[in-house]
Amino acid sequence: MIKKQIVLSVVVASVFFIGCGDKTTESTKNETIKVETKAETKKVAIVKVETKKEVVKKEIMKKEVLKVVDTGASLYMKCKGCHGANAQNKALGKSEIIKNWDASKIEKALKGYQAGTYGGAMKGVMIGQVKGMTENQIKLISQHISSF
Repeated sequence: MIKKQIVLSVVVASVFFIGCGDKTTESTKNETIKVETKAETKKVAIVKVETKKEVVKKEIMKKEVLKVVDTGASLYMKCKGCHGANAQNKALGKSEIIKNWDASKIEKALKGYQAGTYGGAMKGVMIGQVKGMTENQIKLISQHISSF
């Protein structure tokens, strides 16, 4: 009985420390730990180990996919509902028509919305629309709108 408790303690400690080591391999591994008793061999745990390198690689891949999607046209999709397909509408009947604005004017307005220093009746709505946009996204969408 004492031998089983000692073996079980060793197995539990082994399972606990499997993920704590610094793994340098590039692939995910499944590791099986076996405990031998007088009667039989029992599988105690199967542990999936994912290296830090793989996690970083997955994050980079996610960001690369997002970069491919970021175009002026794709960013403008959320604007179409209020401004129209070619920026020809007053958003909700209240804003200026932005169709003939040049890219720098659009960029300045969007950055002003982000800072909370620009806007009239639609300021609250637009702050929410541009809040998470990066500087690059603002440039892309500004160039797209100015092309109408």
